[in-house]
Amino acid sequence: MNIMKHALPGRIYKVKQVLKFREGYVPAFLKGPGKIPNTAPPQGTPGVYLNHRYSEDDPYSPQYYRGKGHKKEGWCPHCPSGSWHKLKQSGYHYHVQYHHGYSASAKTHIELPDLVKLGREEGSKNQALEWLGWCNSCNRWLQLLGRWSRKNKGQSNKWFKHMVKVSHHASILLSLLELICATRSI
Repeated sequence: MNIMKHALPGRIYKVKQVLKFREGYVPAFLKGPGKIPNTAPPQGTPGVYLNHRYSEDDPYSPQYYRGKGHKKEGWCPHCPSGSWHKLKQSGYHYHVQYHHGYSASAKTHIELPDLVKLGREEGSKNQALEWLGWCNSCNRWLQLLGRWSRKNKGQSNKWFKHMVKVSHHASILLSLLELICATRSI
């Protein structure tokens, strides 16, 4: 079986094809949600308590908390080694939604692109090749990952941010259509 090690610039691939490329070459999030690697914080961590409203069907909400008030934090089981994130400034929710791709409203994994390519985003001043994903809602190629930064502790995920925005706009339009249909039937 011939497994390609590199993508050809400009060639369009199905996501299943690029997952066969060598490890580290393709953005890891394209593999999908997968199995939750770490479900509990380390034993002996002081002040940890269980979220009694937690459900296995809700990958978005934290199962464990620690701290009180503005120092309250939620445990992220999706990170390979687990991590704590503040709840007061929505750090935990931002992390789970934009780093791991779990939707706050639907409580499911955000839709991944069907097609990807190595190229340049339209209008981008960046001359380096980058991974782009095809958005079926916008009918255009979008950058999958942003620049690496210390603040993000890695690359930001532009795909998840875009899909959250697209689904929010779609839900507003759907609400407006339902309102218009309801008023016409009166």
